[in-house]
Amino acid sequence: MNRILLIDDDKELCALIKKSVLQENIETDCCYLGKEGLIKLRDHKYQLVILDISMPELDGFEILERIRERYNLPVLTFLRAELSQRGFHIDYSDHVFIGNYRQSASISKR
Repeated sequence: MNRILLIDDDKELCALIKKSVLQENIETDCCYLGKEGLIKLRDHKYQLVILDISMPELDGFEILERIRERYNLPVLTFLRAELSQRGFHIDYSDHVFIGNYRQSASISKR
């Protein structure tokens, strides 16, 4: 079974995404803090990470930098327009903006 990691402090959004992808037989682990997400990444194999940029403690950019240092997997980020310029300074070697839910979203993969 495919498995994704969702790192977002919005518990309602996490539940919604988890329910949606489970219908496609994709297992989802949810973490509400960046440090917790990094531990899950270390301990499990994922095909995709979904990451909120606006997070408490470690923000999404710090988490993304740590992911890029250690792993080679696609990262879908929830990114507000005013934060997008900062994201392009990190390793966003490939990105796509995909609509507007509550935030804009971009896909970054290595």
